[in-house]
Amino acid sequence: MDSDTLLETKSDDELKQKQAYVLSQLPEEVVFCYPPRPISELDAAATKIQKVYKSYLTRRHLAECAILVEQQWWKLLDFAALKRSSISFFDDQKPDTAYVSRWKRVRELFLHGHMTRKGFSSSF
Repeated sequence: MDSDTLLETKSDDELKQKQAYVLSQLPEEVVFCYPPRPISELDAAATKIQKVYKSYLTRRHLAECAILVEQQWWKLLDFAALKRSSISFFDDQKPDTAYVSRWKRVRELFLHGHMTRKGFSSSF
């Protein structure tokens, strides 16, 4: 026997021992339901499940962030509209400033987008 064959045999024996130990820790129902698989295959399957679940959580988190951003935009636009209406209520003779007209355009664009697409949250 050369050294490579001896190493392969030793590692195969170690894998079989590990597999036997893992199977001995499982309930009998589980052991008899599933055919024995190599530990490396079980590890690969567990890793794949973890990656899929992590990507699911990431997508869900991003969708929640989009909803929060939309809510913050509505609050900001409502605040700007309230500020504009309170300014125009007390001083009706002053024309719109660049600041107010910019916010007015933003609100109109946002409302138009909200009416046509029903907001950001519907796309998630």
